[in-house]
Amino acid sequence: MPLAQTCGRARVIDVRPLLGTTDRKDWPASPEITPALIRRYEKDHGELKAGDIVVFRSGWSDRYVKAFPQGDACMADPLRGRSEGWPAPGPEAVLYLAGKGIRCVATDGPTLGGVEPKRALWTYWALGGKDMAGVEYLTNVGNLPEGAWFLFAAGKIRGCHGGPGRAIALY
Repeated sequence: MPLAQTCGRARVIDVRPLLGTTDRKDWPASPEITPALIRRYEKDHGELKAGDIVVFRSGWSDRYVKAFPQGDACMADPLRGRSEGWPAPGPEAVLYLAGKGIRCVATDGPTLGGVEPKRALWTYWALGGKDMAGVEYLTNVGNLPEGAWFLFAAGKIRGCHGGPGRAIALY
């Protein structure tokens, strides 16, 4: 992955209003980040441009990454259907962003795919099919000012399609 693909102006989209919107009977499920939500952001904050890094802010990692057994609330409980999952983009949102020239999407949730396996598969398929990078499990996104310069440097691991790295914001 070229470093230039994971560097750019941060465009932080607040998706916290999605928390608590999934009906309990539908669990395990994640609230879906849709193109309509992204367009509302653009209406209020300006159009997304090629090279921007879209960062979805749900507050998830800051709220739920804890020592066990409290840490189950982060991933285990949503995956088991005991609670709502983290907000995650659906494939339509990814395709919308790709159409804008966005090449990197980030989240403070555990995954960009959410908790439903089929939707997660289609979301990752859309990312890969459009040669987009995904950065997951960010922390302190609430402290990231709009327009900060975002940089994600992944460690080089032969034969690996993903892995750990360091996210840095300059402002």
